[in-house]
Amino acid sequence: MKSVYADRPPQLKTASSDMIKLAEAQLFQTRTDDARKETEGLNHIVQAKSKKIDDEFTSLVMKLHLSEAEEIKRQKLEELKNIRKFASGIFQYEGADGKRD
Repeated sequence: MKSVYADRPPQLKTASSDMIKLAEAQLFQTRTDDARKETEGLNHIVQAKSKKIDDEFTSLVMKLHLSEAEEIKRQKLEELKNIRKFASGIFQYEGADGKRD
């Protein structure tokens, strides 16, 4: 019976192959460290942009509420004006002494 590994050439385990593997490991570790640093930088950018967007959104909402408040104020002033007109009309109708003409 023939071994499964018989067709493969024997692997040489030498000091040079160990050094190559060590160099590869160091290279991959360097790449990993660089990727981690880049990720941290990108996360910082994302957080900064997210805060900016939140601030802009808050500002827009505040402006919207201000616009709504101004519209409500305008409506209430119009109502007050109409009430004053109505009250003035009643006052004129009843006369200055409070009796109807």
